[in-house]
Parts: sequence; C-alpha cells; structure tokens
Amino acid sequence: MSDQRSSCSEAERNTVFNGLDNAVSYSAQMVAAYRALESEQEDALFQDLLAESLAGPAAMEDARLQTPEWIKGEGSAGGQKRRRVQYSRMAVRTKFIDDCIAQSLTSQEGLKQVVLLGAGMDSRAWRMPMPEGVSWFEVDMADVLLAKQKALSLLGAEISAPAGLDACGQLAPAHASALGQQFSRYPLRPDKWISFEANLEGDTWQKELKAHGFRPEIPTVWVAEGLLMYLTPEAVDKLLAGTSDLSCPGSTLVTMAFNEETLGRDDLTVGDYARTQAWDILKSSFKAGFPDKPTQWLEHRGWRAHQVLTYGEIAHQVAGMDSQYSFDVKAPGIAGRRVFFITASPTSQ
Repeated sequence: MSDQRSSCSEAERNTVFNGLDNAVSYSAQMVAAYRALESEQEDALFQDLLAESLAGPAAMEDARLQTPEWIKGEGSAGGQKRRRVQYSRMAVRTKFIDDCIAQSLTSQEGLKQVVLLGAGMDSRAWRMPMPEGVSWFEVDMADVLLAKQKALSLLGAEISAPAGLDACGQLAPAHASALGQQFSRYPLRPDKWISFEANLEGDTWQKELKAHGFRPEIPTVWVAEGLLMYLTPEAVDKLLAGTSDLSCPGSTLVTMAFNEETLGRDDLTVGDYARTQAWDILKSSFKAGFPDKPTQWLEHRGWRAHQVLTYGEIAHQVAGMDSQYSFDVKAPGIAGRRVFFITASPTSQ
C-alpha cells in the first residue's frame, strides 16, 4: 500500500493509531483483536492463540468496548445467544478464508505457495494445519511488519526477519536473515515463511516477490483480505492483472471488497468504533470497490469467479443456518451486498 505517514502527525500516530503510521495500519491490530475475542468463546469458529498479543492492549480495549457482552437472539432456535454484528462478521470472515486456504492447499499434491497481500497481523502461518511443501509470503507496510515481528518475538513464535528489518527490528537494507527458533512456542506450519515490505500500489512488488523466492510455475493461493478498498481503482486493476499473470493452473484468488455503490454512503459502518476519530479516518481512506455484479468485471482483469458471496451467505456457509451469527442471508437490496467475498481462478486455466 502507499505510504500514508505524512498525512498523520506524531500525536495522532501515538494516541489514535497506537504508534503505527495510520488508521489502515491500526486496523490490522483491530482485526487481530476481534480474532482474539472470538477465540475466547466456548463455541469459537477457530482458535487463534497469537491474536491477543498481535493486537496489543490498545486494540483489545477498543474491541472489548465495541463487543461488551453476549446478547440473546430473539426467536432463535433453542434460545441460542448471538453476538454483536462486527464481532460476528470478523469471525465468519476469518473462518471462511481459513476454509478457502485449507481447501486450496489440500486439493492437489505437490509444492504450493500462499501470498498474503496486505497481511497485517495475520497468524495463519502459525495456527493452520497445512501439508508439506508450502511456501508462505506476507507483504505489507514497514510499520506493520515491524510491530508484528516484535510481537511475534515476545510470543516466542518461530519467525524469519522481514526483508528490510534487521534482527533487532530496525530498518536495514533488504535481506532475508533467518531467526527460526528450534524450540519455539509457536512453530511455523509452512516449510518457508517470508515477510517483506512492498508498495502494492506501485510497479515493483511482482519483481520483489520473485526476488524473495516466489515461483510463478507453482500453484499459488493469493489472499487479499481487507486490502483492496485502500488502493486506487487503477492500482486494484493492476494488482488483479498482476496476480493473474503470476498464476499457473491450479492457482486461486481469495479476496473481499466493498460494493462500489456503498463506498460513499454515510451509513457505511463496520461496527460502533470506540475511537470515532480512527474510524472516520479509516473510512476516508477507502478508494476502490467492485461493481454490484463483479463476475464479468473480474474476468477482464484475469480472474474467473467461482463464488461471489455476501456476509450473510458466508455466515450461513461456515456457521450453519441455525447458528447464532446474526446475519440476514436474504437482506434486501444493496444493504445485503455491501461486501463481497470472492474465490476465483485465473482465466488462463
């Protein structure tokens, strides 16, 4: 993503964004906080034991303020309880993408690659079972990489130093210095894990990815979760085309995007942000969305959609029709299609 450091004062970075450069970076910690809260539940859709440390105390406090208690779902079967909307959305979003990655990695034998574009505080490389032969790449902004590496080090997680950061977490010339811990508390699940800084709105990220060991001839799972809305429409076009160009048969794209018809709406929310200043700045950072019927649009950018789902539909898919997750699968009109979840394969295969 583009560098937004100059748009924020030092005071804003320290008080609103928890020392990170901007609201987009801080949102990575908030996403981790919602994963941590989900993991506390007896009926959790997944267990993320790293999430609370990756989120940090400030984001955890914000998330708990937004999700204070369970609330009863009126009319739900057996008097089941259900959760606040934002809390549930992050839970089903995480589980859906978990399942997509797992299915892609186990659907065929041989070497495989996963590339997280705008990886944030993602912890799947430590918590998800995966087959042998997986190379895992994470791409993000420098401030996020630095905060993540420090948190992982304190956790005792097995790590490799992100390119551009030395073993002490200081910015340095790009390199790949291994810091794998033989007896780590949280071992890496893939055979190889590489994290590096790149500008995903620029023209060099593909070359940088290949320089870090990416091989276009190996099937790849591309994951763009909570990323595309922060890029310009032109950058989204180039990113989708670029990932397609780097994809061989057997590759998969898993992504989410706002419906472009909702981006400018005053009622566009993802929960009752405790720090309204952070949410207002974050919402103002949204630049790009997908058209209301994105299948043909994606085809022109190198991807053939297999699933185009709403939040309500993925809630039904991962939690079941009678679950406590409070989504209306049949929400009318644009209100039911504010966010799309998409799986796709390259048009070349």
